[in-house]
Amino acid sequence: MPSFISNFKERLRLPRLFFRKPSRAEQIHGGPPLEFERPIPPVPWRGMTVVVVLVVVAATTAWELYVRSIGYGPTLNDDEDLWTLRRRSVTPESVVVIGDSRGWYDVDLNEMEKGLGKRPVQLAMGGGCGYPVLADLANDKT
Repeated sequence: MPSFISNFKERLRLPRLFFRKPSRAEQIHGGPPLEFERPIPPVPWRGMTVVVVLVVVAATTAWELYVRSIGYGPTLNDDEDLWTLRRRSVTPESVVVIGDSRGWYDVDLNEMEKGLGKRPVQLAMGGGCGYPVLADLANDKT
């Protein structure tokens, strides 16, 4: 008695196209015959490339002008170099914000500047602890 798996083709009654025997070239090379070649349409590829580049540049320029017109501007990446520059600007009279991400994200420096009369220096670090910064500021002789 033939099993279900061996009788699969007859049960489905699919056309012979799906279960044809591979040709000799397909058996040797493991793929379609070697004479297969996909035709490339004769279109002006260089012109299409130039048009695409011009459209991308125009769209990027338009987007940049739009976001600048509604008030956005370039920002600095918050990294060790920027933190070091801000740390060097600390003087004995400076108001310094230290701590973790809560002090970094939740403190509005513009509002503090309005209330205090001078701009505070932001030394809070996301995911960091404020104790080493506090110790460094306490041991600073300048």
